[in-house]
Amino acid sequence: MKKLVIFSVAGILLIFFLSNNIQYKEMDVLNKNDVGSNVCVNGYAKNVYNGEGYVLFNLLNNISNVKVVFFRDIFVNKSTDITVCGRVDFYKGEIEIKGHKLI
Repeated sequence: MKKLVIFSVAGILLIFFLSNNIQYKEMDVLNKNDVGSNVCVNGYAKNVYNGEGYVLFNLLNNISNVKVVFFRDIFVNKSTDITVCGRVDFYKGEIEIKGHKLI
């Protein structure tokens, strides 16, 4: 039982450490070659949709328009510049960012 508790705590600490040390690349335009990469993209939010357990919106800047999904409740301010950091994915024929953090 003691070993189980030690391994559980060690696993939780490892997950915490790895999730806080993700390296992100600053990007303006995303394409299929970026799928799987961790990126940060700056822009402003448009068409914000708050679903049950997720938030979906378009992130627009001078160069691109990309869909962003956060699988948690967050507040997205539509009137100011924001930076979204997350993992690039390809879903239903389109590039999207699965958000990790909003700055």
